[in-house]
Amino acid sequence: ECLGYCTKKVDEEALQKMKNEIISFFNGNHKVITQKLENLMNEASQKLQFERALEYKELLDYINITLEKQKVEFKDLQKIRIGDKGFRDLAVTCVAFANAQGGQIYIGYDDKLCAPKPNQVVSAKEANDAATRLRELCFNVALSSSGILADENGSQYFILTISPSVQSIATTSDGKIYIRVADKCMPVRSEDLQSLMVSKGNFQWEIIQTKFRVD
Repeated sequence: ECLGYCTKKVDEEALQKMKNEIISFFNGNHKVITQKLENLMNEASQKLQFERALEYKELLDYINITLEKQKVEFKDLQKIRIGDKGFRDLAVTCVAFANAQGGQIYIGYDDKLCAPKPNQVVSAKEANDAATRLRELCFNVALSSSGILADENGSQYFILTISPSVQSIATTSDGKIYIRVADKCMPVRSEDLQSLMVSKGNFQWEIIQTKFRVD
């Protein structure tokens, strides 16, 4: 809900609270918002306010689409073949994913086609060297490579999986911090750094894998 701070004076504490919630959402802490919308949708439905319930459902659908885009990136194979610039661009994506809830980078996938280019061949050495180089260009980033995979058309690619950083902030090797905003990687401004630190200070149990299963 807009506070209307461009037309009237808004309490700084309320404004900062909203900013913190937005940053927290784009860092992957979306359960509070989605649960609130689900409750409002169910409440509207019970009151036979079906148009209002549909509005809440559409908001939830949009959030789910946005969250899905947050977690996957497609990168052309040339990214790891053009030298240091390509790797530094990939390092930015790795850091942004790590500062959110993790994600996957499909190396060798055309961003527009969402598929590998025909007759594409990738060597295991290229995949291993790419993962090694990215580890050198990132701090507090855990990443792993899938190894060489083959698409239905026979073209090859591989996937880099980036784990979320827990209670630490990921940075590039030159000390820059990025976060994921929808499907974009954005630099963290100095005034937003505290919010990110608070978000990382809250232990995120929902992203921790354990050996226990709850039925």
